[in-house]
Amino acid sequence: MNENWILSDWLVLPYTPDQEAWRDSLYQAAAKAGRTIFEWDQGGETDWNTRPLLLTANVTSALSIQSDPARIAAVIGSLDVATQNSLSTSERHDVVRAVTDGFAQLALLPPERIFSSESFNSSPLEILPGLIVSSPPKGSPSTTPLATALEIHLKDKAIWPVEIFSWSSPFQRDGDFAVLDLTGRPRFLAFGPYIVMPVGRWKARFRITFDDYASRYLFRVDWGGVEHYSSYEFRPGKAGMYELEMSFDWLERASCEFRVLLREGAFHGEVAISDLTIIRES
Repeated sequence: MNENWILSDWLVLPYTPDQEAWRDSLYQAAAKAGRTIFEWDQGGETDWNTRPLLLTANVTSALSIQSDPARIAAVIGSLDVATQNSLSTSERHDVVRAVTDGFAQLALLPPERIFSSESFNSSPLEILPGLIVSSPPKGSPSTTPLATALEIHLKDKAIWPVEIFSWSSPFQRDGDFAVLDLTGRPRFLAFGPYIVMPVGRWKARFRITFDDYASRYLFRVDWGGVEHYSSYEFRPGKAGMYELEMSFDWLERASCEFRVLLREGAFHGEVAISDLTIIRES
């Protein structure tokens, strides 16, 4: 291993819609500090006499070489995932997995080494010795449903709107709920969103309402990883609203899946599933 790598300072800039704006700010700060930036993920050669800052999109790349977190600064712009409308459902899920894995890696750093856009508060901030960074010109904050859900990577609690999940049929939003007709074969009513979760125990809290017809059918709800998860199977028995809480331990960072399954064919019935509240328990 090159000794220069070990002695260098690292910048982590995960993939976000405003990544390029933040990259420009980092380059400007480096120039003012008399330093250069080496794009680690692109490879190549660099002049170590310029005291380069090593820039990567992944915390794991930095930690694999630099064991001192004090010499690593992660800068996080707008937490969101940009996807093209032309992508298929599976392609969109793959993009969410790939991008949010970078967000989940943030948990490997001490909180004081993570600098979100809110940390700057319109004022320059020294994120490494002598490196004073200003936030780029602010655009409109991201307010997409997925941006709301991704707050779990900076906070211990977030709302996951129903729009971030994939659905077997179109739903109607009514307040906090997605309302859909049950008529049809046994199937997954909702599944996703495949956000990569940081290590820890995470609880999903949500509500489901059933009308008289829907309450007669057998349902299953899953929360956890794609292959290993907590599961609850039930037949409501009567119409009404039910609040459920399910917890799952992520022993390593991995994508998550929430699923609601109708276990038998339905001739009538309507069900409503609320936005989820995701809470870190440990």
